[in-house]
Amino acid sequence: MTWNRLQSLALPDRTRDISAALYVRSDLGNLVIDDHGAVILHDGQSVRTDTFFNGLSVEKWKAHCPVQRLALCLRGEGQLIVRFGLRRTGMDRQWIYERPTDLNDGETVIIDLSFWPDLHAGLLYFSLEGKGGQASIYDCWYATSDPPLRPVRIGMVITHYNRPTHVLPAAQRIAQELLTDPAYQDQAALIIVDNSRNLDPSDIPQAMVIPNRNLGGSGGFMRGLLYLKDTGRFTHALFMDDDAACEIESIRRSIAVFTYAITPRLAIAGALLSAADPHRLIEKGGSFETYCHAHHTGLDMRIVDDLLSAEQESEVANYGAWWFFGFAIHDVEHFAFPFFLRGDDVQFSLGNRFNILTMNGIACWGDDFGIKDTPFYNYFDNKHHLIHALLGASDAKSASRVAQGFFGGKLKSYCYAAAAAVSLAVEHVSKGPQIWADNPDMEDIRNELAELSSKQKMAPISPAPTYCLPVHRKLGGMGRALRSISRNGLRLPRWLLRNKPVAQRVTAMANNAAIFGYRRVLYFDDMTGMGFIAEHDARKAKRERALFKQRLRHFEDHFDSLRVAYVEALPHLTSQAFWESAFNEGKHPSAIQPGK
Repeated sequence: MTWNRLQSLALPDRTRDISAALYVRSDLGNLVIDDHGAVILHDGQSVRTDTFFNGLSVEKWKAHCPVQRLALCLRGEGQLIVRFGLRRTGMDRQWIYERPTDLNDGETVIIDLSFWPDLHAGLLYFSLEGKGGQASIYDCWYATSDPPLRPVRIGMVITHYNRPTHVLPAAQRIAQELLTDPAYQDQAALIIVDNSRNLDPSDIPQAMVIPNRNLGGSGGFMRGLLYLKDTGRFTHALFMDDDAACEIESIRRSIAVFTYAITPRLAIAGALLSAADPHRLIEKGGSFETYCHAHHTGLDMRIVDDLLSAEQESEVANYGAWWFFGFAIHDVEHFAFPFFLRGDDVQFSLGNRFNILTMNGIACWGDDFGIKDTPFYNYFDNKHHLIHALLGASDAKSASRVAQGFFGGKLKSYCYAAAAAVSLAVEHVSKGPQIWADNPDMEDIRNELAELSSKQKMAPISPAPTYCLPVHRKLGGMGRALRSISRNGLRLPRWLLRNKPVAQRVTAMANNAAIFGYRRVLYFDDMTGMGFIAEHDARKAKRERALFKQRLRHFEDHFDSLRVAYVEALPHLTSQAFWESAFNEGKHPSAIQPGK
């Protein structure tokens, strides 16, 4: 009988500062892993796997990959007591089954989980307890004897732009831990789309490197997808960030899910954990209505109750971000809209009607969104929200409120360059879809944004200046009224504002109450030691506001005709033919033919 691997025991990397509680829990609080990666247990010592990376999500597997037979397989040496437990929301820990087990070097012990058909929800986990001396666990995995439903060959696509120090180590790690594994050599390949055209393929012999015209993340991933389609050798694609900061086990599990999936149009969206706080969820699935809304933000993946909450689908995800996003190639009916950056993953998911699956243990680490909160990205954020409003069910007023929210937040936080970028996006979207067909590389627009970004550029802060750190401020009735009337102090004369600056950590939206009444704000990032200073300037704020109102009024007045134009242009701008033309060096890849 053949047992096919579904989920392997993932262990913490000792070279990375990540809590072991994301992987296993040790009763002595000190997990011992030898130089060969084996878990060492002494008599009476135990570890258990009711954790983010090693718990098995019963309901997700039953709903999407309902294997009939499940087993736990172990290789190692020594005597163990193996116990199986279940964690469920609002219930005490439940032990289901236990079995004494002798491990002999080189032999695989298979424990058939006869209780599996009776489970329907919760987090399945196991405990390993050493018995009668030292036990060593070399490998441990869940497996099924069910025959695979389909062969899977996945193409991992990474888009690179001027970050060789990130992409080269990532490629080497994928090669060492996955591509050289005999079990996966025929199931996975790595494709790096080099938008900056400065990688030497000889430095990455394990990957297919494709030099590409810089069409942003949208163009990079679509170039990779086109390669996968053209070769005809791949069944699935997996889009990943250029540092591939995920557990390789997340990739293996994705392959297993796709092998046994019964859900039509299934796509896997990996969760994003904070690089600054590796146990904290930034996003685990997201939904787009008027805004992008991240699910399960802030949950602590070391805590069992939060693990269980993260698997509850109180909100249905309708898009998956491209830091880790897998799907079947034959399910792709539309390529991405040429957003260049931001929003391409949203439209790609919505346009292809994927059923988005998130699962504990499939995740990567990345920077908090606030770190990338620059005029450059503010432009693309507002741009994609407005275009999605035109393509969706929003009316003109609802779409305008989105832009007003982006603009007002930046203006009140003294980030006038960012406010100008938001305003510029309104002007460009109002020109209609032909602007994106004519400028898929957005070269002229990027040059304009670079000038704005130079006015709000993060720089090293050394030595750290003395600033007032923001405190929780409770304004009285008069204070709240003054803050509202003055638009968070923008209308106040400078002599009324405190001269001593206030400091605030960089986030996607400033804490306007904390900076009210100050002339200057230092926005800083703890991890990098970088920051910038924003200063109150009533004249500049008034000028930017007047221009924004003018642009927004034009957008509202032409909303209906813009909607018709964008809806008619969408099939062409998301077609394979459009992207094939755009990958050529021509300035204007193709003109939009209405209705096509």
